[in-house]
Amino acid sequence: MGGWPGLSGRRPAFFAAVVGVFAMPRSICAVLIALLAMSGCSEPKSRVHGKVLYKGKPLAGGTIVLVSPDNSTAQARIASDGSYEVPAASRGHILVAIQADRPRPAPRAQPNSKAVALKARDTFATDQSKSDDKAKMGKATSVPPPAGDASANNLPALYGDPNRSGLTIELVDSVQDFSVDLK
Repeated sequence: MGGWPGLSGRRPAFFAAVVGVFAMPRSICAVLIALLAMSGCSEPKSRVHGKVLYKGKPLAGGTIVLVSPDNSTAQARIASDGSYEVPAASRGHILVAIQADRPRPAPRAQPNSKAVALKARDTFATDQSKSDDKAKMGKATSVPPPAGDASANNLPALYGDPNRSGLTIELVDSVQDFSVDLK
């Protein structure tokens, strides 16, 4: 009683095939759902903020870079008052680098037609343009900023390397302050 009529309790072969076809997609579907659920999970992040000082004065410009143990990085621009905010940094033991902005020479103004005619006769302008071009290519030295200026251009290159800077932070909270005075 129960079973298939005339088959004395056995299921026909087509029923086993149908059940197998429907069972396989369910298992694949379950695996896909599990993979999708796991991919949405990520490690917790922290919001890091603070001020960067250089010789007691706010560092004007540059970039702060946070390097996590898995070598993922988070970075933020340093504002003119030395403040910064990294919205999402991996937690754990973090290496920190403070990178200076590369100085850029001022762009040369585009000459008008009279200037082009004068430039053809003027060797000073030709020499000046070659000098400007060398500066743009990074072959000429830039004028150093005045002493006591806390711009990122004065920052020793040591701070730009997270492995040599000596700057570290242990990120454990969802919001954390990291202020530093570089010497």
